[in-house]
Amino acid sequence: MPRRVSVVGPGVFEVLVGVRRVRISGRVAKVLSTRDVILLMDFCPVGWRVSFDYSFYGICFSDAGRVTVVSTLGCSGVWLMIESDGRKYFVCCEEGDREKCHV
Repeated sequence: MPRRVSVVGPGVFEVLVGVRRVRISGRVAKVLSTRDVILLMDFCPVGWRVSFDYSFYGICFSDAGRVTVVSTLGCSGVWLMIESDGRKYFVCCEEGDREKCHV
């Protein structure tokens, strides 16, 4: 199975969305835990409710604007909040990329 999330370089990630690879680049604003992300998603009034037990691609519309959440079965529990073009992404780093995931 191909990797869902890959760290290409500082602030640059490739995300598998369906059969397409999407490159996200931006400023890494914060490092979060899975618990932090779950708490944030609990306050999502509109959007996809997502399960943290499986790989997913979810979108939430909140007061903070559009937030895209990307995870994987290989999620290490380290999440990065990336700000890019006025959008926010929460991306979970795979275990193999854990050392590359930092602010």
